[in-house]
Amino acid sequence: MLAENPTADLSQLSSWNVRVNHTGDLHVYVHVDQVNESIVQNLLTAGLSVQNSNDGMGVVQGWLNHTLLDSLAAMEGVRRITAPAYGVTNTGSITTAGDGILNADDLRLEMNVSGSGVKIGVISNGLDHWANVDDSGDLPSYDTGITVHSTFSGYGDEGTAMLEIIYDLAPDADLYFAGYRSDGTFSGADMISAIDWMVAQGVDVIVDDVTFFDQPMFEDGTNTVADAAADAVTNGVVYVSAAGNYADEQHYQADYYD
Repeated sequence: MLAENPTADLSQLSSWNVRVNHTGDLHVYVHVDQVNESIVQNLLTAGLSVQNSNDGMGVVQGWLNHTLLDSLAAMEGVRRITAPAYGVTNTGSITTAGDGILNADDLRLEMNVSGSGVKIGVISNGLDHWANVDDSGDLPSYDTGITVHSTFSGYGDEGTAMLEIIYDLAPDADLYFAGYRSDGTFSGADMISAIDWMVAQGVDVIVDDVTFFDQPMFEDGTNTVADAAADAVTNGVVYVSAAGNYADEQHYQADYYD
């Protein structure tokens, strides 16, 4: 039982890898034999509030009340139910002076370039204080100057910082953003959807700073975030991802053997 008190706010039971909303709904991946309209409709009828689906991964993502877990798991076509793996943004500790370090200021002056005609997309957590930096002139006009994904509109401010840097380097580029959901979740399936959306917008460059710890470490795998990024590159996109901040704590080290 998640709680005996029906009026309690159960979101406090959330952890870094399991999300619970205030009514006790769990954020889940429902792994199915095949993602199609029929299975999605059956899951909706059974009580799953569907957010996303990915046929390659074989998952339907959504919120499900904890009391319905057993009945949903027993449905025909359902293999198992797990928690999604969530993205972790690679926030740095030092404010960049990238414009001067990269000599982008000199390049703009000498080559008469400004990013005009180039579409740059950022995938990070959010743009919560975009309006504040709009007032200071550090980003384009609020609600008009950046094309934001309608579902992945963001939660947090790492995206704001990344876009400020890009706006310094290429002030006339067209900017695009996709980030966390408004409830703070962002799964691997969501990341794939965000990348695919960027490609559909005709974005020339994608920059992300999101890490997923359930992805293969020494190969791309199939139907993975890396696979979606590789497909973007095949479509002519320059894809840049943060290396991560985990070398001191989460890495593999051993002697090399040929």
